[in-house]
Amino acid sequence: MHPEITAYLLEKYLNEKCTVQEKELVENWYASLSGRPDYLGSLSESEQFLLQQETYEYIENQISVKRETRQFRLTSFHWLAGAAASLLIGFGIYFFFRPSADSSRQVAVQTGSQPVSDFINFQNDMAKMVMHQLPDGSSVWMHAGGEISYPKVFAPGSREVTFTGEGFFDVSHDKNRPFMIRSGEMQIKVLGTRFNVKAREKQKVLEVAVVSGSVSVSAAGKGNDSKGIILKPKQKAFFETGSKRLTFIKMPVQVKKEIFEPVTILFEETPLSSVVRQLEQKFETHIHLINPDMNSCKLTADFEQQSLPSILELLCASLDASYTMSENTILIEGAACK
Repeated sequence: MHPEITAYLLEKYLNEKCTVQEKELVENWYASLSGRPDYLGSLSESEQFLLQQETYEYIENQISVKRETRQFRLTSFHWLAGAAASLLIGFGIYFFFRPSADSSRQVAVQTGSQPVSDFINFQNDMAKMVMHQLPDGSSVWMHAGGEISYPKVFAPGSREVTFTGEGFFDVSHDKNRPFMIRSGEMQIKVLGTRFNVKAREKQKVLEVAVVSGSVSVSAAGKGNDSKGIILKPKQKAFFETGSKRLTFIKMPVQVKKEIFEPVTILFEETPLSSVVRQLEQKFETHIHLINPDMNSCKLTADFEQQSLPSILELLCASLDASYTMSENTILIEGAACK
């Protein structure tokens, strides 16, 4: 049973005006999102302090973004409940998917002189996409089974991660520290951009598709020579693991978007059945409501440059629903709106 959280209480928490009991109530609520009500108690004092600092910063950023760019509510909700949900959706996701004792483990290898304990390994064991935040502010939406390894603190001159599976990266720009991704024998180098990587284990052809910015993709060639290509937006690279061949193409113009590509879409008192239909028309996906009674729910929302995973998280949070994803099929489960 989750403790009751209101927008007023969250505002007090952000402004550091909570009583000790109220502060514990908010933090225990966040801990309960991951099914670990004892999670906060397992952290050291320094780890709790770090978490609080990240919490305040993230909430402030989310408030600023939402005030400037979008409104989101479900018409069957009261304003206060809707505000609390929409305001903290991003923060709740961040808290829930930040590395914890259950969701991450130490990498069993060392890089240079750094000890094993300085590395984090995160794997998405859920049947949906999750957003994982990296130490430099970059993020990755990972499909089920995706796995990423990286140092707790990036080196002064570089940011290197190891990744397997499929994920959409949004890399923070830092001209002094290139961002490097190693996926098997394929290497991706960027300064700040958005792109999708498909590099599942035993996959014969690995893929990189660029949404914005530019990406350098290289692979070890015969004789240990290095060969690479530069990808621009709407270009995709393919690396054949057998022949070690690296090629690229210009992505064809499609009526429907890939799920990681951002779109702007507005709903005004729109029945959920129509919302689903419009999302299917926008994205290369199929969405099914497990409970047909959910079709009667109505939605008012303004999504500005949002990918499908972001839209689904906001949608499900406001509906008190959940979703699972298998390839391009999405199942949404929830109760009828009152």
